[in-house]
Amino acid sequence: MSKLRALFPALLAVAVVTSVPSVAIGQTAVPGKLVVGMHATVSVRNATGAIGPDVLAARPLEIQKPKRLGSSPLRRDPVAGESFPLTPGAGTPTSSGKKAKSNPAVIYSFEGVNHRNQRLASNGNQFSGEPADQGLCVGNGYILETVNSALRVRRQHGTPLSPVLSLNQFYGFPPAINRGTGEYGPFTFDVSCHYDPDSNRWFHLALDLDQDPDTGDFTGRNYLDLAVSKTGDPTGEWVVYRIPGMNDGTEGTPNHNCPGGPCFADFPHIGVDKNGVYITTNEFPLFADGFTGAQVYAMSKKALANGASSINVALFDTSQPAWRVREDEPGFTLWPALSAGTQFDGSAGRHQLLRQLERRVQRSRGRLQRDRRLGTEQHELAQLVQS
Repeated sequence: MSKLRALFPALLAVAVVTSVPSVAIGQTAVPGKLVVGMHATVSVRNATGAIGPDVLAARPLEIQKPKRLGSSPLRRDPVAGESFPLTPGAGTPTSSGKKAKSNPAVIYSFEGVNHRNQRLASNGNQFSGEPADQGLCVGNGYILETVNSALRVRRQHGTPLSPVLSLNQFYGFPPAINRGTGEYGPFTFDVSCHYDPDSNRWFHLALDLDQDPDTGDFTGRNYLDLAVSKTGDPTGEWVVYRIPGMNDGTEGTPNHNCPGGPCFADFPHIGVDKNGVYITTNEFPLFADGFTGAQVYAMSKKALANGASSINVALFDTSQPAWRVREDEPGFTLWPALSAGTQFDGSAGRHQLLRQLERRVQRSRGRLQRDRRLGTEQHELAQLVQS
């Protein structure tokens, strides 16, 4: 079991901290396994940043493009005539006599990427989308700001080092919408980023939904787009990997049997520890209502930092009995934690979720040896992430 401790960084989510997956005797704790090839090599330094027209005529495509079909209590369109009060909520007021002992002050200030910047990036071949989902990561003398659906690199004092680039341009995709030809490319959004001092690499994560080039309809294919810098300079070259999120049995994915066909890897976030890089999602059916469960994708940080031509990805589906957060309850919004600097959990940089899992398994079974197959699989996973 000790070799398993190198597998994950800490996951700071309510569902994980308060209760962790239990593995019942006889259940098989086997994660899905994907092999993902390198998609492209891109360069921020060599990218152009032409700005589209300042004055844009009204177009029907200016509205926000919805991310999925079907209704959902988590994301639905307003009903005609529906109104929402703008008055303050009925929360209980609180007060405290304690005062902050620090004296914070603004050291640097600059205007970030706004809606106009992202809409006019890539010669205006963009959608108007909200919310911004802003991500900001800092390190090695640089700042990387990313929003839906653009990014920009700056010096640590705020001086721009790149134009505002559309996400599709950054990833080497065709434009989300070519307003000259009417052709559609991937619809890219849900961004986050991180600089890892341990490997001296930048990581940028986004989700894209494939669109029919002629109609703009979603085809069902969706991908977790993970870009990894080749050096500690985010203006240089990046290696892009596209991890399929359909989980319908296509492109090497397991089949999670989402109603309507493909699953949808929504709300992705990234975590990094000493050994691995981890992406979490909330999985929904793309073309129907429902919810599968939180997904955890684990892969080797060393392989990513070295720009490997292909990477092995272990996929943990919390809708499966072996990985549920509670009995009959899948995980929801498992948000990976990011360690400050190289302050990983313990000398092995192990993952808090699996440490807690080990304790719970030992308590429920009395001894780990009662499921040797589980130990063998965990040993294989530890080797995967450390390779």
